[in-house]
Amino acid sequence: MNALTLYVLFLLFAVGGRIAVQYRRTGDHGIRPETWKSSSRLVSIAGPLLGGSLLANFVLSCLNASGLLRPQIDLGAAATWAGTVIGLAGITMTVISQQQMGTAWRGGIDDSERTPLVTHGLFSRIRNPIYAGLMGLGLGVLVLVPHALVLLFLVLQYIAIEVNVRHLEEPHLRHLHGEAYEQYFRRAGRYLPKLFRRT
Repeated sequence: MNALTLYVLFLLFAVGGRIAVQYRRTGDHGIRPETWKSSSRLVSIAGPLLGGSLLANFVLSCLNASGLLRPQIDLGAAATWAGTVIGLAGITMTVISQQQMGTAWRGGIDDSERTPLVTHGLFSRIRNPIYAGLMGLGLGVLVLVPHALVLLFLVLQYIAIEVNVRHLEEPHLRHLHGEAYEQYFRRAGRYLPKLFRRT
């Protein structure tokens, strides 16, 4: 499996499929583009940066599939298996997390909405498993196409996620859920499970 196939699967199941499921269940697509318009300048840059970095690596994957972009490092045949497994695991984690959010899933934030705090399933150990899955996809693509440009856009993707999580989503959830979120924050990791919990 190549990097382009991973991105196609991601678009089918984690983007198009999730929007379709959300619309069928609620009559609402769940996308909140106004998030970026009403936020601070820092956060308003994070949205386009995240989308742009994903798009850039999708284009690079297309170029790789067509033979116009060659890996800069030969990681051997095992890298194809490793990259595929990591990428598929990331997609699977994203889709499962979206499913566990149920109708609370949103692409962005609307301050006028009050959504429940999801703390079950993958969310019981990780506060942002969807973003963790997205980074898993990016890491898998990097293993499949070890190129400086792919690495650059993966780093930019991570920066955009960090800005969005720390400066938009976490403050929003603190405001919305108060002490319940603080307790959840202390026991679950941001992208990985906590090995040591604060007392």
